Amino acid sequence: MSGGLYHLRMAGIDRTNSPTLPTAVPVVGAVLVGGAFFYFFSGPTAWLPAMFVAFRELASIVMLAVAAGGYGFLLVGRLRLADVSPGFRAVSAAAVGLWMLSTAMLLIGTFSAGLCCWWLFWVIIIVGVLLAGFFGRRHVLDFTLPRRVGSSTLLWIVLGACAGIWLAGACRPPGFIGMTDAYDVLEYHLQLPREFYNAGRITQLPHNVYSYYPLGVEMLMLLGMAILGGAYEGMYLAKMIHGLFGVLTVAALLTGWGGPKKSTGLVAACLIASTAAVLYLSWLAMVELAMICYLTLAVLWLRVWLAKPGGGLAVCIGLMLGASCCVKYLSVGFIVGPVLAVCLAAALVNRRRLWQLAVMAGLVGLVFCPWLIRNTVYTRNPVFPLATSVFGGGHWPEENQRRWRDGHGSEYKPPVPTPPGWQGPKRLSKLELFERNFLTNDRFGLVAMLLAAAAVLSMLIWREGFKTRPWEWAMLAILAAQLAVWIAFTHGMPWRFMAVGVVPITLLAAGGLRRLADAKFNIPTGRADASARLTTTRPPGRNLAGVLLAAALLVNLVSALTIYLEAAGKKYDVPPFEGGDIAKSLQYKRIADLPEGSRVLLLGDATGFFFPANTIYATTFDRHLLEDIAAAPDATMLDKLRERGVTHILVNWHEIWRLAGGYGFPGCLSGELLGHAQAGRQPTLEVLECLKKAGMEALCFFPTVPDAPRDDVTSWQPYKPPRNWPTWTLYALPNDQND
Repeated sequence: MSGGLYHLRMAGIDRTNSPTLPTAVPVVGAVLVGGAFFYFFSGPTAWLPAMFVAFRELASIVMLAVAAGGYGFLLVGRLRLADVSPGFRAVSAAAVGLWMLSTAMLLIGTFSAGLCCWWLFWVIIIVGVLLAGFFGRRHVLDFTLPRRVGSSTLLWIVLGACAGIWLAGACRPPGFIGMTDAYDVLEYHLQLPREFYNAGRITQLPHNVYSYYPLGVEMLMLLGMAILGGAYEGMYLAKMIHGLFGVLTVAALLTGWGGPKKSTGLVAACLIASTAAVLYLSWLAMVELAMICYLTLAVLWLRVWLAKPGGGLAVCIGLMLGASCCVKYLSVGFIVGPVLAVCLAAALVNRRRLWQLAVMAGLVGLVFCPWLIRNTVYTRNPVFPLATSVFGGGHWPEENQRRWRDGHGSEYKPPVPTPPGWQGPKRLSKLELFERNFLTNDRFGLVAMLLAAAAVLSMLIWREGFKTRPWEWAMLAILAAQLAVWIAFTHGMPWRFMAVGVVPITLLAAGGLRRLADAKFNIPTGRADASARLTTTRPPGRNLAGVLLAAALLVNLVSALTIYLEAAGKKYDVPPFEGGDIAKSLQYKRIADLPEGSRVLLLGDATGFFFPANTIYATTFDRHLLEDIAAAPDATMLDKLRERGVTHILVNWHEIWRLAGGYGFPGCLSGELLGHAQAGRQPTLEVLECLKKAGMEALCFFPTVPDAPRDDVTSWQPYKPPRNWPTWTLYALPNDQND
């Protein structure tokens, strides 16, 4: 087999069974369509600077991916992996290598103060690139681009469109896209790497509970900031790093789909790349795409393992599952549990697989253990802030522990502490949440979900399905387990937690389309003699499968467009500009005009990424500095603040109101707001009044919201403060000379 045809088939294309066309047609089409989508989604006034940023960051992303592949091949290349393409092994090596780089960042940052040594991390990247060149030299030299390819490669144009949409969203400034998810981005996904970088090392941050999460992707974002020399310099690269996991997901489907009909992998790649949930997440510096990537790789290796078990395959599955745990705690319930349950069922059928199952489980613990050890050292709770009632709450007092447990439990509970007069808003039932957040949620691809359901139905009707399609039944079992965890254990059943469900949905839909395209129907010949019983066979299902695939892709892209316009809002055509300029353009911009040496204490707000590096803040789950100040005698309040270098206090009244009626906000810092709201007075707090008596003065009130809804203030409805309340108030503490 020639090198070009071999690699063509490994990509899921077999030109012997379909018409061919020049290779330039799908390649040029993908580039042109991708560029058109990039222009449209960026906006006519922002596409040029966005294109500059995209090319600049893509250069770093390619180097990072290649370096990760070089390091990952040190593990994957040592395994005996038969019946898989070199491309799939390379993608798996890159995914494993990203985990290795992430773990290396954790170790370097924890045991040294070398995060500012940019040259060290460039050396690490360059060594990885050299390793990749050494291991892949033979495959690169043997590769030849074919002159003609199968007609199914026209689907590359869809991948080009998705790439254009991804890059357009990724070049939006952080916080300017993402609806409510932008809050998480600025509160910890970008803020934690920024704090680690500014400190020169990785340590616990008691004011930000999310610093105790497994931060596998955030470590890579920290690496990007280190090699580019700053948090703001690396913020676009951080967004691209998250999107890189989406690219690896698509590449895994293109190269890892075995069997005689490899074009199924191309169909699955197009379906998952165009899914609105995947595209939406690719615009944000978050972690869910890493979960999707590692689950995709795990189930593709599972497919090979179910057909022909082996120790090397078990190692690959265990590595992917363990790496997913290093990304987010949710991976334990949404990825590791379902996949290992399927492997256990297979092992019970064939007892010789039990030791391989043990290898998988052992590798999960081994790969995940650095994060467990870190939390054990810091808090004596390996999974802090989870399971505080079992392992202890670390530095948290009981109230903070209850606030976290009640705010993240499976059922709605009152805020901790409960504000006086609080009346919880009407909540949807589990069935209503399931219908709204999953069944009718266009982020998951409504047509793709219908196709997956039809595929499952066909498997049930076909008698031999249990014997001949164990992997597809495994996909159904994984999806069912994910839904069960999502419904039973998540608070409010947010769709983002269920985003990993797009993997089994897509694979089931792609498999169903493949079977429909291959279906043969007996068609009468029309002859009147006895030979009329003879029939001819034709594949009329191919055209129908093509129509259904086109409908699914069209619905996905239209949904992505709708969500993009909603997520970008009025900031649709904002160009990608630097972090310092962004800070000056936001609603708390006057902080940038404070005298040099000022230090701001945030009350209410915890989105610290665009605040000065020395800003003090705390999440609603952590103990705020003013809680200790409120308990101190009035005469020592200013002294305690000065010990921390505080010169100004910035209060976000709307955020205090929202949190007090949601998760809960410290009572000593929010308990008086209800009375002021009922009396129609401007909001204030007792601790602030005491500080004003000691000389603190309000510098300015930031804009009010005159059109805010006039809800009954006793209901404490989230996001709905009383009318005419100021959004922000900036206070200045007296200096020593003014005392």
